[in-house]
Amino acid sequence: MTAAPAQERLRLTVATPFGKDALLLRHARAEEEISAPFRISLEMISTKNDLASERILGQPVGVSVETVAGEWRRFHGIVTRFIQAASSTRFTSYSAEVRPWFWLLSLSSDCRVFQNQSVPDIVTGLFGELGFHDFRNALTAQYPAREYCVQYNETAFAFVCRLLEQEGIFYYFEHEADRHVLVLADDAGVHDPCPGASTLAYRPDDGTHPSHDGVTRCSLEHGLTSAKYAVDDFNFKLPTLDLMAAAAGKAGTGRRYEYPSGFDTKDAGERLAKARLGQLELAGLTLTGESGTPAMTAGYTFALSGHPRNDLNRGYLLQRVVHEADADGYRNLFAALPDDLTCRPARLTEKPRIHGSQTALVVGKSGEEIWTDSFGRIKVQFHWDQRGKSDQDSSCWIRVAQG
Repeated sequence: MTAAPAQERLRLTVATPFGKDALLLRHARAEEEISAPFRISLEMISTKNDLASERILGQPVGVSVETVAGEWRRFHGIVTRFIQAASSTRFTSYSAEVRPWFWLLSLSSDCRVFQNQSVPDIVTGLFGELGFHDFRNALTAQYPAREYCVQYNETAFAFVCRLLEQEGIFYYFEHEADRHVLVLADDAGVHDPCPGASTLAYRPDDGTHPSHDGVTRCSLEHGLTSAKYAVDDFNFKLPTLDLMAAAAGKAGTGRRYEYPSGFDTKDAGERLAKARLGQLELAGLTLTGESGTPAMTAGYTFALSGHPRNDLNRGYLLQRVVHEADADGYRNLFAALPDDLTCRPARLTEKPRIHGSQTALVVGKSGEEIWTDSFGRIKVQFHWDQRGKSDQDSSCWIRVAQG
């Protein structure tokens, strides 16, 4: 009887709920990027042709790639798709797609109100409500409480992404053998060097160096960006207060102006202007390349050495890495930024639109027939608000218009 193959003979392994060697990993592709949920595609074989999808869908799996030095690069995530493909006399082929727990927020949607909470408080509170606790708050700035923030007919994933993008907060993932951790950050100083690969030599792939030894190919891309970004808003309580704030970059041309930007203090405006400019500055310089080093990880840094153009020998932050691995070898494609830039997320998530007028019930304190503040504002209970209790806490103060 022929012995079942053991994946210890390979440099690529997968741990699944089916148990040791139930699935043997033949090929893996992992795409990871700052401020984006990673995607891992697995191609596997098994001597069993009846592996039940319900045992693995929604469950965690771990992928390990052995480095030349004998160390392991880990990937971890949740199986969101499992496919049984062709079968032969001995093996059945299976494939799977693995995503982070954060991606699971795209399976939930809601209409709800958050009051007097900052974006970090809203986001981390929502994570906890949905049962996810593998995250780390590495934020350095102080974020103002939002008097009123609405999730409206959008998934929890889209809602969180929209808020993070508005504030200029980025995220990336740390992978361990048995879990992955989402890191919330807003400063370039939070990034650690790639484990075991803090410095990578530039070694063109001319056949004289092993493919795993450093960066084998790279190119530099420059882009023209805006030189200034200005934000502005209006505070009806202080109508003469000038809230405009602006940030200027070291290069570029032109000036961007945004109104309204959703702030009511000068300090908040200045922080927001810097974040908006930082989002645009990322297009100024990008290093792209290829390497055989599995330790390269999005959200981590490395220093390039040995490039004939001396000014390229400096520190970089890995913005995106695409890994490809099988039993015969490993390679990756990467995109990196100067490591002194803060990788602010682009504002890609659209704010949901409310078409037409909204109706609501006027509410207030118990026993009060008419309840307004000094500006004649009211509070309401929206029909879609499942958590409101039709009292003075159902909404913020809302100004009344007459037509």
